[in-house]
Amino acid sequence: MIVRTASLSTAISLTFLAASVSLPTSTSAATLVENPPSANSLGGAHILLENDLDSNTARYPVIFLSKPLSYNNSRAACATLGEDLVQSSGYGNLTRILSNTPVAQNEVKGSRRFWVANKGNDASHCTAFDRRDGSTVQLSCMAKLPSLCKNSVARTMFGATNDKSKQITVTPPEGLALIKAPKRWTLANKNSSSSVVDATEFGHPCIQRPFAGSGPSTEQEDIMLLGGTQSEDCLFLNVFTPTLNINQAGGLPVMVFIHGGAYTTFSGTMPIYEPGNVVSRGGVVVVTLNYRLSIFGLFENTPAISRSKAPGNLATRDHIAALLWVRENIAAFGGNPSKVTIFGESAGAVSLRALISAPSAFGLYNNVISMSDPMGIPFSSSKVASGNLGAGTMKALGCQASDLACAQKKTVDEIQQAQTQAINDTLAKNIWIPNIAVFRPNADGEFIPADFADLVRTGRYNKKANILFGTNRNEYDLFTPAYYPDPIPLTANATLGPVKMFHEANWTRKLFENSPYYRFSGSEDDTVRRVWSQVATDSNFGCAVQMMTRAVSTSNGGGDGKVYLYRNDHGRSQNAAMGDPVLPFCVGQVCHSDDLVPTFASGDVFAFPGQTGDDARYARQVVDRFSTFARTGDPNPAKGAAGAASSNEDLKVQWPVFETASSPVFHFDVTNSSVIDNADKGKCNWIAQNVQYYYQIHSPSGKVVPIYPSIEKAAIFNAWFYLISHRFKANMCTLVRKPDERPSLSTAILLAFLVASVSLPTSTSAATLVQNPPSANSLGGAHILLENDLDSKTTRYPIIFLSKPLSYNNSRAACATLGEDLVQSSGYGNLTRILSNTPVAQNEVKGSRRFWVANKGNDASHCTAFDRRDGSTVQLSCMAKLPSLCKNSVARTMIGATNDKSKQITVTTGKVGTYQGYRDQNAFRFLGIPYAQVPVGSLRFAAPKQWTLANHKNSSSSVVDATEFGHPCIQLPFAGLPPITEQEEIYELGGTPSEDCLVLNVFTPTLKANQTKGLPVMVFIHGGSFTSYSGTMPIYEPGNVVSRGGVVVVTLNYRLSIFGLFENTPAISRSQAPGNLAIRDQIAALLWVRENIAAFGGNPSKVTIFGESAGAVSLRALISAPSAFGLYNNVISMSDPMGIPFSSSKVASGNLGAGTMKALGCQASDLACAQKKTVDEIQQAQTQAINDTLAKNIWIPNIAVFRPNADGEFIPADFADLVRTGRYNKKANILFGTNRNEYDLFTPAYYPDPIPLTANATLGPVKMFPEANWTRKLFENSPYYRFNGSKKDTVRRVWSQAATDSNFGCAVQMMTRAVSTSSGNGDGKVYLYRNDHGRSCFVVMGAPAMPFCVGQVCHTDDLVPTFASGDAFAAAGQTGDDARYARQVVDRFSTFARTGNPNPAKGAAGAASSNEDLKVQWPVFETASSPVFHFDVTNSSVIDNADKGKCNWIAQNVQYYYQIHSPNGKFVPIYPPIA
Repeated sequence: MIVRTASLSTAISLTFLAASVSLPTSTSAATLVENPPSANSLGGAHILLENDLDSNTARYPVIFLSKPLSYNNSRAACATLGEDLVQSSGYGNLTRILSNTPVAQNEVKGSRRFWVANKGNDASHCTAFDRRDGSTVQLSCMAKLPSLCKNSVARTMFGATNDKSKQITVTPPEGLALIKAPKRWTLANKNSSSSVVDATEFGHPCIQRPFAGSGPSTEQEDIMLLGGTQSEDCLFLNVFTPTLNINQAGGLPVMVFIHGGAYTTFSGTMPIYEPGNVVSRGGVVVVTLNYRLSIFGLFENTPAISRSKAPGNLATRDHIAALLWVRENIAAFGGNPSKVTIFGESAGAVSLRALISAPSAFGLYNNVISMSDPMGIPFSSSKVASGNLGAGTMKALGCQASDLACAQKKTVDEIQQAQTQAINDTLAKNIWIPNIAVFRPNADGEFIPADFADLVRTGRYNKKANILFGTNRNEYDLFTPAYYPDPIPLTANATLGPVKMFHEANWTRKLFENSPYYRFSGSEDDTVRRVWSQVATDSNFGCAVQMMTRAVSTSNGGGDGKVYLYRNDHGRSQNAAMGDPVLPFCVGQVCHSDDLVPTFASGDVFAFPGQTGDDARYARQVVDRFSTFARTGDPNPAKGAAGAASSNEDLKVQWPVFETASSPVFHFDVTNSSVIDNADKGKCNWIAQNVQYYYQIHSPSGKVVPIYPSIEKAAIFNAWFYLISHRFKANMCTLVRKPDERPSLSTAILLAFLVASVSLPTSTSAATLVQNPPSANSLGGAHILLENDLDSKTTRYPIIFLSKPLSYNNSRAACATLGEDLVQSSGYGNLTRILSNTPVAQNEVKGSRRFWVANKGNDASHCTAFDRRDGSTVQLSCMAKLPSLCKNSVARTMIGATNDKSKQITVTTGKVGTYQGYRDQNAFRFLGIPYAQVPVGSLRFAAPKQWTLANHKNSSSSVVDATEFGHPCIQLPFAGLPPITEQEEIYELGGTPSEDCLVLNVFTPTLKANQTKGLPVMVFIHGGSFTSYSGTMPIYEPGNVVSRGGVVVVTLNYRLSIFGLFENTPAISRSQAPGNLAIRDQIAALLWVRENIAAFGGNPSKVTIFGESAGAVSLRALISAPSAFGLYNNVISMSDPMGIPFSSSKVASGNLGAGTMKALGCQASDLACAQKKTVDEIQQAQTQAINDTLAKNIWIPNIAVFRPNADGEFIPADFADLVRTGRYNKKANILFGTNRNEYDLFTPAYYPDPIPLTANATLGPVKMFPEANWTRKLFENSPYYRFNGSKKDTVRRVWSQAATDSNFGCAVQMMTRAVSTSSGNGDGKVYLYRNDHGRSCFVVMGAPAMPFCVGQVCHTDDLVPTFASGDAFAAAGQTGDDARYARQVVDRFSTFARTGNPNPAKGAAGAASSNEDLKVQWPVFETASSPVFHFDVTNSSVIDNADKGKCNWIAQNVQYYYQIHSPNGKFVPIYPPIA
């Protein structure tokens, strides 16, 4: 596809404004020129000029053609643009233009000389300009140099007939993909047969909301004010770029502008948004856009109309669609799709707030410039958006509430009248709604999970974006006269008059009664309106934005984006720029919207009065700061950087990153821009304490939102924040077998577990809750320390370090509350080494030199302390206050033994309540913690709903029993197998299955809620084909990881099979049964971690998710689901069958969901019917649905029937698509890994006996691969998969290796390459590994070894080393090579959880830094060398390009399943492309 554009002096632009102050009858419409030049064939066209933004300055733009050509061909290239080569003199300062341009820097600096107009008469020698010294030289005319062409076209001016004849075309490499939300625009939507898109004229503005009492706008007025005539056909964007070079290294920064207008008016094509000066001076690509407004852009009517039909938040969805277009296409226009800044003003800034809140937008931008966001006003709620505006519009239209088709048939005028009626009816009701912000984004709990204030407080916004928040000094002065045209007399009741501005009389009174900030003065002109206006400015704009900036700054941590705050103390009225009178109340003020003309430097597009003097100077500041921020994420230009900003003397003041201590605000002014610390801080705090901001008291959730961070003497709020985790969407991957055929991955493992021979006690060692146990909170810090080499034969000497300084007797008493005494200073391990090398409680240990130990002497006044520096003991006054070292006499938790659970302790989180757990040798253990309500009844098949004390089974107690594991989730039954006994379930799964299973378990070595930052947290997600297993299986016993790694480990259960992946759209809306419930459960657990883990010693800002098999597929979903992005930092993906893509709604709903409903005897839409069925009935129904699905002629691997569904919203697309387009969580550090012989675990389950080596050997076991043709390709002429008659069982071995490579090893390596290529500066790092050693979990659990896995490293053989759990099984133990290998894995993984890098830092605390087996440096993965870290017992190593040829061969000759079976039905090319 080709896009036709026109070129002007300051930008090559896709569209040009046709609006002006004084309009001709018709605009200067462009006629498409025949055969215009192609930017692609020119090889790079770049507009360069010096632009000081002053209307009086002569400008000399040149077009730099970067492709080297001979002199004559250079002239010919200029001629195709309608130009000739420039003269080397008399055409501005070419040296300065070329040396200081931010455009095409690499191309300019890569050349010294450029063709210019010829000076001589020598036919063989022609004139070239030398940029280094400004001279001209005569060179052979055949020499190939870049060219400098004239650019004779004038600046776009409003009210003039602009020249649009200099046209040019651009063809993106894969065609242009315009997106028209909710459906993508393609050439199939074009009305003509031409493949050329006319981009010389603006598209229509969107339908504007009419205002009562004013007549309809004329067509001429629409063109002047909006840039065109209104229409529903309005989803257009406009690209303005100084450069067209698709191959330009990196591309220029992209700035995408979202216009304001209260979500009811205006467009992205208004005259004041003319961005040519920003483009040419800033060296950026600017995109402006239109989006749907008022009821057209914010309609919803749930539950009557499901969100699958009318999802709501359409305006924000339009923004995202435009940003997706930018991601896909902007490189063709010279922009860098990985360097996108979104900026917007007023309602446009509210749109940015929504984009920072909506997880599906997170990967689409890097930086945010928020201009004049009325931050005091929160998002809307479904009560208003659906219950009033949507329902009211439907009623006024005469349509049934659920009849969307009725509304879609109405005319625009009918809808306009209906929405006006709905607005009036809504404002008349007794509900809080600001009449200046009726239409707002809706915090619907899914697309936008909660109000921005809630999301910031809980860290669930886009923390990776750099943000500039800013306001104008006198925002509300623009609006005050509209409410109160005349001055208000200064009377005793002056404070009570204009309550319409604030909606609530009581709230209004609070602002003035005893206020030290808002006082009326009789000597000041119009004092009441001025003070009122300042109140409105502060409470809705200035202070509200400052408080939220503080909150963002406090929430952000290392590696997160930076936040900056500014205020405009100068501006320029749009009216003045357009030649109209300034509003009287705004004279001398900086009103709302007065920042727009300086931001776009658009004053000079109006012939009168132009842009000169202070106006131009101020515009230079703003343009230079904002374009610098777009380039680097920092508004301070780097010294010596190319571009005008680095030489602008007005930018010498350093603009600091915002932090709460000094709260620095950058004040823009003409000559004296400055930084003021704590500007208005006292006033802003006073409002929060005495009045409260609207976003606090009118949150969409209906709950009071406390100020975050809390301020001194903050008001005490009477309601806890209620986290609506059940509204979060999440996806799950499911690997399942056909119940009546050969076993699946999970079945093969389960079969082995079923023959486990460990002798089990009749009942488990159930704990009785101890009365009045010690409280970790009152102890002030309890930490389990020990040297742990993970070897079963090593004697361990665990100690409990109490960090709170106490007298000797009080220390003994504290130990006694734990059921212990002080340790002996000798004979109890090496205390010096334990204390000097612990990764646990480092700051507390290093902050003390001496510690109380058991007394050696008989002196009643002097007691024994241990000195950690030299290992000696000293006698000190018993009244001295020191930390304590208590014994820890409890043994290691052992599987199959009666474990001591009597040493109990409580933790109070402040969020939920008190949890009572216990400790063993390695960790404090808190088990069976509910993170969501029991999903039964109306909650079956629904998103997880947050658990609170109100859901406690023991309603009279505020203590949660956390001494026993909760139930595993319901497991998929397997045909032909005997029922599993309760004793077997408890041993294999950790308990008996139940729908009451949404629980997690916390294992921590430290309990100190206020510990500096806390320990890294590792959250494990179990595998099992999304049909089986639990987070409480014995092999996942994490005590050794906790004690050696110095981390907090969380394991969890999530719903499985149809209970965890049910959906049936469109019959049942996603608001009722959203699908991907397993992933949603995992997100709910991660939200619990974010909210509560600090009380258990963990750092909620340092979370690593790790998982194996289907657990790794879950991680893939979490990396893909934007709503999970802010909940973790690092990912360890173990044995992900990456070759298999996500599922589709066709399978998840159309077959499995619909099939289950049919087998249950329920109508397709009758969710309540399914919710009333028994578990057994649902089990039988899903088995029938699985069998029916596998019997159909659709592609579905029988080992992966249940998988996360790429539903287009919660998971926007398949992982391969998301990586290719950069829309996954790019900020996470990732370890991808597989085992050497993954499929050897499953091959015997399919083919129990060796396969004879015959001519048709390749055609036999096709069931392992669902497609015979695909299978043949793996073996026909393959250089890698050859049968060898001299090798035993060669057919099964080669088949198994092919399955390992195509689904695991090579598939993972190809995706690792893609992630590495997609990642840029500031993104997370990616690493790749392979396990060449392992340990069978079957053998460890007492089952016989699987013969086909002997000597191999099969699927699941990495689990026991990862958890170092072999020593929890008495018969198996963990010694020698097994312990040594486990040390490597635990040390690498815990180091990665701590730092995002698997290489321990030299001298770091903990066992990893002294582990000799970790000396090999594990490099970051990059495609050139493709390094793979190979784990082995003694010779771990890095192998470059391991299996690269084989993996490429599969991609080229066979293709991976994720390429040919993408959920969207499209072929997915390998990314990056291979040679």
